[in-house]
Amino acid sequence: MIINSENMTKSKEEIANIVADIREKIKKNPDYTKRRCDHEYQNDIKKYGFDNGGQYAIFLVENDVVIDSTEVNREITKKTAKNAGFETRIEYDNYIARKGGYESRAQRRREYTYDIGRHLPM
Repeated sequence: MIINSENMTKSKEEIANIVADIREKIKKNPDYTKRRCDHEYQNDIKKYGFDNGGQYAIFLVENDVVIDSTEVNREITKKTAKNAGFETRIEYDNYIARKGGYESRAQRRREYTYDIGRHLPM
């Protein structure tokens, strides 16, 4: 658990109380964890003794208060590649790029970023 030294001394009971309190807040306000700039969310970060919102978010994921959206996205991309008959998402992306006339997904991405003006030659 990545938390500051003040929270390292908290017992399992105290952590369980914090988790229960946060779950109650989420029941009352389902958007609690989505609005991280909200005063209530910011005050809770300080109240529970975290140094920053990142540590607080990691605490919520590690204690199963919220799901890890990154892990959900990874599972979706793996499932997409598997359903298309490929072992990895990279192989699937290369297949789509070759189908579009490119050598690889890197070339496709490179040309796309130049076309929209994100990366211009110097």
